[in-house]
Amino acid sequence: MMRLSLSKNSAASLRDQLGTQLTLGVISGDLKPGEKLPSVRELARRYNIHSNTVSAAYRDVEGRGWLEV
Repeated sequence: MMRLSLSKNSAASLRDQLGTQLTLGVISGDLKPGEKLPSVRELARRYNIHSNTVSAAYRDVEGRGWLEV
């Protein structure tokens, strides 16, 4: 799994930060086709953010066609 850098002090929401970084991970090749992402709960725990935030970010990126859930 690629490393993520999320800032609670950023002007961008955590949801947007996460979505952008996941998209960039796909574009850069850090996330390979077929690579399994951590579960919503696991990622939320790892970065100390709400699971709804992670779930929404996953849905956003999936909706733009960058992830397949």
